[in-house]
Amino acid sequence: MITTNVGYPTKCARGAQRVARKGKPVFPCRDDKSPNTPCGFKDASVDPARVTAMFNRPGSDLIGMPTGRRSDFLVVDVDRLEAINELGFELPETLTVETPRGGRHYYFKHVEGLTNSPAGLPSGVDIRGEGGYVIVPPSKGYKVINQAPVADIPAELLVILRERRRSQNVRTKPGSTATVDLDSIEPIPEGGRNNALASIAGTLRGRGMSREELEAALSEINLKRCTPPLEDSEVRSIAESISRYEPGKAGADAETTKYLGELERELWGAAWPKVGGKTERSLVVEAVRVARKHGRRVEEGVEVSIAHSQLALGAATSTRTVSRVLRRSEWIRQGRAAEGEKAGSVILTNPRAKCHHSNHRGSIAPHCKDVDSLRAPFTAPRLRWSALGILRLGKSAEAVIDYLERVGGSATVEELAEFMHVSRLRDFKRRVIGRLEKRGVVSVSESGETVSLVENWLDALNAERERSGEVDKLRLDLQKFNRRSEAYRKRLQNRPDEHDGYGLGEGWEKRKAASDPAEKNLSPLARKLYDYLYHNPHDASQPPLYFSITFWALKICEGKPPEGEIRAALEELGGDGFRITVMNYARERDKRARAQDRGAA
Repeated sequence: MITTNVGYPTKCARGAQRVARKGKPVFPCRDDKSPNTPCGFKDASVDPARVTAMFNRPGSDLIGMPTGRRSDFLVVDVDRLEAINELGFELPETLTVETPRGGRHYYFKHVEGLTNSPAGLPSGVDIRGEGGYVIVPPSKGYKVINQAPVADIPAELLVILRERRRSQNVRTKPGSTATVDLDSIEPIPEGGRNNALASIAGTLRGRGMSREELEAALSEINLKRCTPPLEDSEVRSIAESISRYEPGKAGADAETTKYLGELERELWGAAWPKVGGKTERSLVVEAVRVARKHGRRVEEGVEVSIAHSQLALGAATSTRTVSRVLRRSEWIRQGRAAEGEKAGSVILTNPRAKCHHSNHRGSIAPHCKDVDSLRAPFTAPRLRWSALGILRLGKSAEAVIDYLERVGGSATVEELAEFMHVSRLRDFKRRVIGRLEKRGVVSVSESGETVSLVENWLDALNAERERSGEVDKLRLDLQKFNRRSEAYRKRLQNRPDEHDGYGLGEGWEKRKAASDPAEKNLSPLARKLYDYLYHNPHDASQPPLYFSITFWALKICEGKPPEGEIRAALEELGGDGFRITVMNYARERDKRARAQDRGAA
C-alpha cells in the first residue's frame, strides 16, 4: 500500500494502484504536471511494487499515464471548448475527462504512427499520442464526465493527422542553411533529449548536411522541441559527433530499420548472465551499430557484411570468442562465408520476433516494458574484461553506460540493477557503480540512489581505457589483424620462410627485434626484470611486490629492491603494454607447444 509520510495512503496513491490494476502504466507527477521520476513517462509501470516506490517520493501529487502504444490511448486535449466547433466535424461519444481549468480530454483508441502534435488543428486543440502523457483521474481537479466506451478516432481527424505528419520533413539544399518546419514537430521531454537530437542528426547527416548546417538545424529543434532545451555546448557536441560520419549515406532502409528497432527493444529486456552472456551482448551491440549504417534485411533477420576480426576489434574481444558466440547464440550467427578478399557476414536475429507480429496492439508481451522509439546511440566503446593483474571496468560497466546513455544520462540504482538482472545490490554497487564513480565516468547522488553520467564521461572513459592497457591491446590486435590480412593477400608471393605461419607477415623477426626492449639501453634492474620475464612470461601479471620478493629470494638482486624501483623498471620496459605483450607471447608459445604435442601424437 502506498502511504504518505505519516503512514496513511493518499487518494492519489490509491488511485494510481487502481489504474495500474487495469493494465495502464502510471507514474507520479508534481503539481505543475511535470514528471516526478528521473526518466519521465518512461518510468511508468503497472507493477505494484514499482508504483509503490514511485509514489512514495515527496511531491507525487498527480497521476500520469503515457499515451500511445503502452496504454493503447490517443487523447485529444481541448483547452478551449469553442475550438470543438472549429474542427468542422463532431467528435464521437467516448470516454471523456474534465480538466481543472474546464478543458476536456477525449480518449480514443491508439493508432500506430501518431505522435504528439497539434497537427494543424484549431488553437487550443492538442494531440497526445506516442511519446506523450496525460494526467488521469482521480488526480486533483480531474474527473470523468462521460464513462462511455473508448471509441475509434474519427476518420476526418485521422486524415488531418496523417496528412500533417507527411509534411513534417526537413528540406535542405546543398550549400544553403538548413530550414526546418518546426510547427508540426512534437516536444521532446527531459530524459530523451540527447537521444532524440542524435537520432535526428543522423538522419540529417544522411541527407547531406554539413557540420554547420547540422548545428544550425539542431539548435533550432532544441529551442522549439526540447523541454527544457539542452545547453548550446551539448548541441554542438552532438553535431560534432555525428559529423564524423560521411554525409549522404542515409543508412539502412525502412524495413531493415524497423526490424532492428524490434530487435533492440528485445535486447534491452533480455538477461545476459555471467561473463559469456555479457560478451555475447557486446558482440550483438557492435553488430547492431554496423547494421544501422549498411545492414540488409534478409529472411532470417538483418545481414551485416563484416569480418570476424573487425567484429572482434569493435567488441573488444578475440576472434576465437566471436566464432564461439556465432555457433551458440540466438541473437547473432554466421551468415555468408568469406570468399577471397570479400569479407563474410553475420546475421542478426530476433529470438522473440513473434511477439511483435500480432495485429492486435495489446498483444505485446509484458516484458517489453520500454517501448521508447528512440534508439540508444551506443557512443561508448566496447570494454574489455579484467586480466590477470589488470583491473578494468569490464563489460558489466559497459552495459550500465549504454543504459544510462539511452535513458538520458541518469537512472536510479534499482533501475540499473533491474536492467542488469542482478540480485545482490550491494555487490553491484561496489563492483560496477563504484568502479565507474572512482574512474570519474559517473556521479552518484548524496542519497546514493541516483547514478548519472558526468559531463565529460567519454573523455574519462577513454582515459581509463588508456590507463588499463585497453588502448594498447586494441593497437596490438589491430596490427596483428592487419599483418594477417597482408600475409593472406601475399600468400602466393611470399616464400614459406618469410613468415611464421601465424599471420605475422614478412620480416616479422626484424620487426620483433626492433621493438624488443632488450635492444634499448636499460637500467640494470630493468635488464634483470626483462631477462626474468623472458624466461617466466606467466609472471607478467604479478604486482611489483611479487618481483621484489622473488628477486630477493632467488638472489637475482642484492637485497630486496623497493617496489618503487620495480615499478619504474616496468615503466622503462613499456608499462602495461609490455606486460600484455609478454602474456600474449606466453599464450602463443603454449599454443605452439600444444600443436607440436598433437602432431607428435
